[in-house]
Order: sequence, then C-alpha cells, then structure tokens
Amino acid sequence: MTSRQPSDPQSVVITMDNKEYFGMYRVERGAVTVTTSHGRKSTQIGGSTAENVATMLLGELIAEGKADDE
Repeated sequence: MTSRQPSDPQSVVITMDNKEYFGMYRVERGAVTVTTSHGRKSTQIGGSTAENVATMLLGELIAEGKADDE
C-alpha cells in the first residue's frame, strides 16, 4: 500500500555550462514537485523514478529562468 504522506524533501542538482543548479523535490500522491528559489513544477511520476522526474523538472525550470546557479 502506498503512503499518502508526502516524502521528506530531497535535493536535486544539475550541472550545465559549468554551473550547478539546485532544487528540492518531494513526492506526494504519485507526483513529484520540484521547488527552486524562483519557481515550482509538478508532474506525475509515471514509469520513471522520482529522482529522474525531479531532474527533468529542474531542467525545465532552468530553461524557464526559474532556477539560480549557486
């Protein structure tokens, strides 16, 4: 049985153009939500792992200018 409680936040990092971009993600009700200092994105997990989905979502936030390199 799947828990209805959200997971503890996990970090996700992408390196692009020698810069590291950071976000936090959590899983709740079969969906992954990635949060950065400038935005948030969610989608259903589907057949991937939560970490892979979080990486994809962080990449989309970077492309939209909603993630800072730190």
